[in-house]
This record gives sequence, structure tokens and C-alpha cells, in this order.
Amino acid sequence: MDKSLFVNGIHLNYIMSLKKWRVLNLKSVFKESQYPGSYSTFRKIITSLESKNLIKSYQDPFSSKKYLFLTEHGEAYVGAKEGRPALSNETLLHDSKVVEICMLLTDFPAIKEVELEHQLVDRTSFKSTYRICPDALIHGERKGQKFRMAFELELTQKTKAKYLAKIQQYLDSSAYDYVFYFFPGDGVYASYKEHITETFSEKAFSKIIMGVNQTLLTKKFDIKKTKIHFQNKEVDIEILFGN
Repeated sequence: MDKSLFVNGIHLNYIMSLKKWRVLNLKSVFKESQYPGSYSTFRKIITSLESKNLIKSYQDPFSSKKYLFLTEHGEAYVGAKEGRPALSNETLLHDSKVVEICMLLTDFPAIKEVELEHQLVDRTSFKSTYRICPDALIHGERKGQKFRMAFELELTQKTKAKYLAKIQQYLDSSAYDYVFYFFPGDGVYASYKEHITETFSEKAFSKIIMGVNQTLLTKKFDIKKTKIHFQNKEVDIEILFGN
């Protein structure tokens, strides 16, 4: 047997977080793995798993962080469900940021669970129940009230007709209590806010939460610096989800 192809089962345990989250930066994989050794030794394990074609890496062009994701070969090893939507090179930046934001949101007391898009499409009943598939579905509880919140990350400006049509679907849907739109800069955020107000009136912001964070595409992304617009007020994210 070619020893170079041997996969250490213990090493597989260290990347199990990629089965759920799909794409994580290296430090997050290290943290989630609870690896007992040093970070430098962990990096060597990751390099070995890359050489065996179990994982691939991607470098964020903005923060230069290294992100990891399972190959098809790797998904088979960790027991991921067959037929999951494949990660696309064109959407890696978007998908990695969705995961990063959602992981950080789970640190807030009001956020109890996150289901990502690939997990949602795996559920046969999802489309008939929810109809619209967001980037993530967030389950939470605030002031004793449970809620379901769609999450949408808008890195770039979509056409007005396209995003307003989706917002109309969210407003008409009883499956979601809220929808949280997240932006990396003021330009797209202001444009969406203006057009939502013009089309649906300010009442839409009783369901639509808008967040903008200008550190998202930097080396020092800080979720606590997110500015929130909700119920026609500027709200601190820690107060909104701090319970």
C-alpha cells in the first residue's frame, strides 16, 4: 500500500467542522478542531490533508486569510451527504463570508442555531414550506419569543428589479419572521434602503433588518461594528441580539 495515500482517522476528526460549515478560515478550523497541539503543527496536518486531495484552500483577496473546504473526495471520507451543491470558485468569497458572519452571530445569546444554504436544500420539505432559499436560516429567541430569520449577504449591487422581487417574497412569506440583509459598505446599503422604502414604505422595516459593516472585507472584521437599521431606528447589534 502506498503510505502517501494513508489517511489518519484522527486527522479527519480535525476537519469535521467543514462538513457542517463547508468553508472556514484556517484559524476557525483550528479552533473548532480542539486540536491539543500547537498551531504550527496543525498547519502541517492541514498541508498533509491537502496533499491527499481531501481538502482545498482558497485565499481571500481582501484579508489574505486562508480558507479551507472539502473536496468531493474529502466529503466522501467525512460522510457528507451525496449530491450536495458544489462550491463554486465564483462564489467562494461570498460563501466564506456568509459562514464567517453566521459563526460570529452564534456568539450572541439570541442566536440559537444556523442552517446554511446547502443544509436547507438537503431537506426535501424545505421548498414547499419556505419557498425562498436564503443564504442561511437563523433560529433564535429574543425576549422569550422564538423567531426564524432569513439571512442574505449582499456583497455587490444586484439589479433593482431582482432584489425587490425577492424582498416582496419575504414580506409575503409567513415562514420567516425576519430577514437580515448584510452589506460590506454604505453605498449598496443606502441604495437598498432607499428603494425598499420607496416601494414598500417604512413598514417593511418591521420585518427587514439591515446591517452594514465596513470591516467585513478587511483583515480585522469585527461583527460588533455592524450598524443595524431595524423598525426605522439605528440599533446596536449587541442590543438587538444580546437578549
